[in-house]
Amino acid sequence: MGTDAQAFHRHTAEELQQRYGNSENPPEGWQETLAWHWEQAGAHREVITATLAVAETRSGELAFIEARRWTERALARLDRLESADRCIYEMRAYALTIVVLEFGGQYREALGYVRLLVRLSEASENVKACGRSYLIIGRITHQSGRQRWSGPLSQHPGGNPESAGPRGTGVATFQAGV
Repeated sequence: MGTDAQAFHRHTAEELQQRYGNSENPPEGWQETLAWHWEQAGAHREVITATLAVAETRSGELAFIEARRWTERALARLDRLESADRCIYEMRAYALTIVVLEFGGQYREALGYVRLLVRLSEASENVKACGRSYLIIGRITHQSGRQRWSGPLSQHPGGNPESAGPRGTGVATFQAGV
């Protein structure tokens, strides 16, 4: 696509963003149109941001099939970003993909993205994201019915939860089995 066409699409995307970005009543489908114009402009970060916004909107509407389609579009573009920008977009894309897959009951696939999110959060030393990732592992594992407890509770099914866990802290150790 020529520079003039890319400039046109960039300008159009900027106008859409300015006009409807904070609007209380934006027209239906404006985010999809925004994503398309950013794509035509060759603006990779903006495309990912817009496609994730569409996925979040669809997820909020409980339209998880559409949300998944949009998260997949964002995931497919991640490799086009510079490595300095990639981490934050990957974390957001993985987190949203996990939500969409989890609500769709696709726990095993969601756990794969959680593993990626854990690696990224550990590599970037993002303690909050790492902690949330481990909570997600526990929640998904619980929902999928694949729980495996270690420690006194697993040895004594009717054991006392107060004495379970490290050094009698009352906190049982949970292994996600992932």
